[in-house]
Amino acid sequence: MMRERSLGGGFLSALRRGLCAGCSARSAQDDRVFRRRARDLRAKTSNVSAWTICIAFLLIVAALPLHARTITLKPEALDAFAALSEANTINGWAAYNYDYTRYTADTPGGGPATSYLLRYSLDQIPKGMRITHAEWTIAHNISSANVNVWRVLAEWGPGVCYQYRATYPQKLEWSVPGAKGKSTDRATNPTATGQFVNGQLLTVNVTQDVEMWYNGAAPNRGWLLTFDGFALLHSATHGGHRTKWQLTITYEPE
Repeated sequence: MMRERSLGGGFLSALRRGLCAGCSARSAQDDRVFRRRARDLRAKTSNVSAWTICIAFLLIVAALPLHARTITLKPEALDAFAALSEANTINGWAAYNYDYTRYTADTPGGGPATSYLLRYSLDQIPKGMRITHAEWTIAHNISSANVNVWRVLAEWGPGVCYQYRATYPQKLEWSVPGAKGKSTDRATNPTATGQFVNGQLLTVNVTQDVEMWYNGAAPNRGWLLTFDGFALLHSATHGGHRTKWQLTITYEPE
């Protein structure tokens, strides 16, 4: 009887051990399956999260205002320049009130009888932009004169001078010599006015003109500078001070 109990007890113990081993093996297998599925789930969740974050970031960036850009046009961007001298009516380079053998390569002088035409090319501004601000620095040397900046209306070209707005291929006169005809040669009112101060550069706001030229609302025929008194300027075409002439334009995408 005791032996049977012993045998029975041994069998039961073995059975329990087998069952436990089987359970352990099953548990280990289940654990591996669980871990694999957990990794797959985490990977899928991570991918979804990465895409969600990426899309959210792009949406935020798209909603942000685009940054404006500012460029500075220096004298190299001047595609036309001339002096209109009442004392030398057919010479577009006579640029000094008291010695007309000195032309614009030297220090030019402005005054009531001498004004200047200047035109900048706007080709450096990409298409599809909106002009938000433009200012022009006029480089004078010695002066306390008042200066007016006029938007030029009449077309001018080769041979331009005080009497003619062009002499080639045919002679075309200003409506009033010196481009003084308001609403014909130049705008009715000046774009900007200012006063020269010795030792300081004069900067004026020309946003409206640049915006009109860029948008094609008006042809770009440049500006006319006039003075109510003698003004000694820095040359815009020659010499070390010419870089002081600057047209600074800020623009941004439409």
